[in-house]
Amino acid sequence: MAERERISLEEFKTTDIRRGNVRRFITTRTDVGAASRRRGGLGSMVTKLAICATAVMLVLGICAVNAISASGDELEDTDEGLFGRLKFVSIPGIIDVFGSIGEMEAPVSYTNVELMQNGMLARFISTENAQVYCVKDGVVIAVSEDPLLGNYVTVMHDDDISTTYYGLGSVRCEINQPLKRKDSIGSLGSIPSLYFKIVKQGEIQQITDYIDINDLR
Repeated sequence: MAERERISLEEFKTTDIRRGNVRRFITTRTDVGAASRRRGGLGSMVTKLAICATAVMLVLGICAVNAISASGDELEDTDEGLFGRLKFVSIPGIIDVFGSIGEMEAPVSYTNVELMQNGMLARFISTENAQVYCVKDGVVIAVSEDPLLGNYVTVMHDDDISTTYYGLGSVRCEINQPLKRKDSIGSLGSIPSLYFKIVKQGEIQQITDYIDINDLR
């Protein structure tokens, strides 16, 4: 009676055929194409899953960007937004002070300074004939005389700020004349005191909000 036994290996197949007392071995190459197709199918599935995951992440990213953009528009359109509050709400003593301290230097060399009228008028004690300088770029809008403080010059600057220099012995500028920072306005006379005032939007300002207090020695 014939008996056949098949043993499958990874790459080869051996067939043992027994007929009576005769034993014959036939060795043939198995079909490796099937294994390759199985591996190829698995790789294809992984690739498809990766593509699907990437597409989902892309859609979610676009949705997130749109949501953030919409939230940003709402913050810009309302004063209740954080950036709206920072941008539009004026807080005295924060925006003005931190934005202006050190913006100007003393308009004259001096040996002492006195803050008057609750810090809104500075008296710089200097020397006779000392030069007086413009503290910031601007245009001369007034040249006149004050009955108490003597000759003065007023210069208009950016941001609706004006500076006035009182007590001048001589004046070296005229109305509508543009001035640069450090340009000479005039000089002191025999009384070596310069009175200095800063006005913003019609309101007299604290001198120390614009000139570093450490400079007022």
